[in-house]
Amino acid sequence: MLVLLVLVSCNNKKSSAGTDAAKDTAAKKPVVAHNQQKVIYQSATYYTGRVEFHFHDETGADVNISISNFPEDSGAVYPKYLLESSDTLEGPPVENPAMVGKTFLLIKNAAGELREIKAAN
Repeated sequence: MLVLLVLVSCNNKKSSAGTDAAKDTAAKKPVVAHNQQKVIYQSATYYTGRVEFHFHDETGADVNISISNFPEDSGAVYPKYLLESSDTLEGPPVENPAMVGKTFLLIKNAAGELREIKAAN
């Protein structure tokens, strides 16, 4: 009789654990298809292999983005007017002064990876 009582109590624990696991998976948040973050353009630094863009978000926190500038990389897309034209400069391009202080949107995919920088209208 004691063996039967032990088996019954073990079976109750197993089914309870299975129910908890089901609750955990049901509680996950749905994946967001597109995520947009509003930022204000501050500066850019052009390096061999990448461009670093510096923004501030609406709270004033720094948002730094590094995008490959190699043609074979399929990194994020950004408007070329964020950088000053290299035809008028000596050395690598820098931020376009006309764009500094303007509002832009950082468009991210469902995985949170940056896909595009575009002007906010």
